[in-house]
Amino acid sequence: MSFFHEGIRKLPERWQKPSERAVAIKKIPRAFAAHTLAKRSLREVRILRELRHENIIAVLDMFTAEGTHGRDIYMVMDLMETDLHQIIHSRQALVEQHFQYFLYQLLRGLKQNHDVTAGDKHEVYFKSRKRVRRYLQI
Repeated sequence: MSFFHEGIRKLPERWQKPSERAVAIKKIPRAFAAHTLAKRSLREVRILRELRHENIIAVLDMFTAEGTHGRDIYMVMDLMETDLHQIIHSRQALVEQHFQYFLYQLLRGLKQNHDVTAGDKHEVYFKSRKRVRRYLQI
């Protein structure tokens, strides 16, 4: 697998069928190594599987790899081309409308997260890196 982003790897082309969309694989290493980590891992898996919204990255599948004895969890997700952190810190000229659009999408996704989880905070919104599709869609 080729490295795509910390914790996320691009699925090798040989594993993709031509008609399927590009995906990324997020590895949660040693997901059950400690009680706190296990709770966090299970919460992330549960919440991301329940969330279905155009502004929230979709979890398409999950699996454990042979030889890891279930210690590592892998989540198959839509492949995003970049992240919000990279766009904001790039040399790309951004105008106020870009920031308004980003904020609008973030708030829509956050509202959906709140509606589905009844306020259960999830780290996907509190990390600095929000995954971004082409055409500046979060």
